[in-house]
Amino acid sequence: VKFVSKGGTLLITKAAKDERMSYFFGMTPGADWSTNKVASGLFFNKPLFPGMQGRGFDNETTHLGFNTSNFSSNVNVLVSAYNDNNYPVLVENQIGNGKVILYNSSQVLKKEMRGLLFSASLLGLEGIPYPIANIGTLFLDDFPSAVYDENGKAITLKNGEGKSEFLKKDWWPKMKKFSQEEDIKFSAYVTFNADDKNTGEANFKSWDQTGLLDGKNEDGTNKWMTNEFTNRGHELGFRGYNDLSLSKELWQDTDLILENIKASEKKWEENISKSLPTSYVAPNNKIDSLGLISLKKGFPSLNFVHTSFLGDLYKGGNRE
Repeated sequence: VKFVSKGGTLLITKAAKDERMSYFFGMTPGADWSTNKVASGLFFNKPLFPGMQGRGFDNETTHLGFNTSNFSSNVNVLVSAYNDNNYPVLVENQIGNGKVILYNSSQVLKKEMRGLLFSASLLGLEGIPYPIANIGTLFLDDFPSAVYDENGKAITLKNGEGKSEFLKKDWWPKMKKFSQEEDIKFSAYVTFNADDKNTGEANFKSWDQTGLLDGKNEDGTNKWMTNEFTNRGHELGFRGYNDLSLSKELWQDTDLILENIKASEKKWEENISKSLPTSYVAPNNKIDSLGLISLKKGFPSLNFVHTSFLGDLYKGGNRE
């Protein structure tokens, strides 16, 4: 009590019954500690995150915290339940010059909830603005991928141009300008073939069969684009031989995984750069142990694998 009353902040991350804590929780003297078995989701009554006040979402997981009737009318409800705005999820209770923040939920604190608790902890730092990370890198997933000579429907309707023309005359000049104005370096991930074939010998027809730009560039659109990219100090990473995730369940012949990766490394050195990539993004954010082993054997320069923050660890997800 002394710590809080003198200006400290106590953050309690679980709704656990302990009558000694009722004063800290901001409960009424006659609280019965009853549990709400329905309330779920989050609705932000206060701008705990920038732009989130008055908005919310339902993760369909019940909080199983203490009923509204247990709390004093003097508490400040920062976040309520999505399906019941009267249910307090994140409660702020002022005690003297300090405060107690209670996360009124019995939910296991999953990774996606870290931001909520981080923002709640900032309430104890007086005069500290919410830190929004500046963007230093934009990840252009699938780019540069093979650029085909046929017309893209949306582009053709608007400009009457093929994809290669649009890329050179419109898209890339704008991206270069954006990079220069904002002092941003791009990190792009190459996909050699826009398909999901899992049989046959490795080939790079999609990458190679692209038109010449202005009839002058012998290497075609893809070679021109990768040169443009690397010559301006941007990073090229690897996304794959094609769009198929590197996992045992998707490849009929698992030996082809390693063969295609080795072929991709050779193609990279011949057609893109002698400097091999160090980072990899998994198609569909999925890769299993077989895929990881094959990736490292076939492309030993790769040191960083990017998948999803959430998901199944054994399928490539749940990464930091």
